[in-house]
Amino acid sequence: MVEILVHYAAVPKGMCLSTIEIPDNVSVSDASSGLLTADWARDLEITRTVGSTWYKKQISAVLIVPSCIAHGEKNYLLNTQHPDFERVRFPSTEPFEFNPRLK
Repeated sequence: MVEILVHYAAVPKGMCLSTIEIPDNVSVSDASSGLLTADWARDLEITRTVGSTWYKKQISAVLIVPSCIAHGEKNYLLNTQHPDFERVRFPSTEPFEFNPRLK
C-alpha cells in the first residue's frame, strides 16, 4: 500500500484489495536474481527497461520486484498477455479505502 501512496498527490479512492493465487505451474521471474543493477532504486530508466522487456518478451506471467519504498517488501507484477496468466486466480476481491487520516 505504501507504493500506491508515494505515486499519488492525494489518497486514491475506489480501490479494491484482491487475494491472488499463483499456482506452481505459472512462470515466475524474480528481478532480484541478476536483472537489476546495484543502484536500481535510484535509476528509473533501468527499472523501466527491465519491466518493459519482461512484459514485451513475455518472459513470465509474474515478475517479483523489490520495493524501493518499503525495504524488504516485494511487489508482484502480472503480465496479462502471458499464456500462463489464465491460471492465476483471484479468489476474493473487496473494496478497499485508505484510512481517512492519511492525506
